[in-house]
Amino acid sequence: MKKYIFILMVAMVNLLVISGYAGDKQAKGKSKFQVIVSHTPEQCLAQLDQISAKGSDILNKFEWGCKSGNHTGYALIEADNDAAVKSMLPMEIQSDLRIVKVDKFTQADLQAIHEKMK
Repeated sequence: MKKYIFILMVAMVNLLVISGYAGDKQAKGKSKFQVIVSHTPEQCLAQLDQISAKGSDILNKFEWGCKSGNHTGYALIEADNDAAVKSMLPMEIQSDLRIVKVDKFTQADLQAIHEKMK
């Protein structure tokens, strides 16, 4: 019986990967944005609390340099545009945000760029 459950689980994972629901797939129509927000040591706890107040899903997207003395938060967020990203974050920090749309390059992308440069 355990053997059949294992086979079923493997088949389900394969189905998810093939159908695009697992892995590093972006949601259709969404872009990825790098969010960078800095603060002073004195602002640290307040900024963490403000982001935490938006929910654990937002707080968990951030990585922080605070413990090493670099009071900067970094997050990778999927959204339709930078305005949508900004709206997900606390009003108190929106003026201090840096939001950059980021993309990945494949080997084929690089080859195409080199071909255009010739």
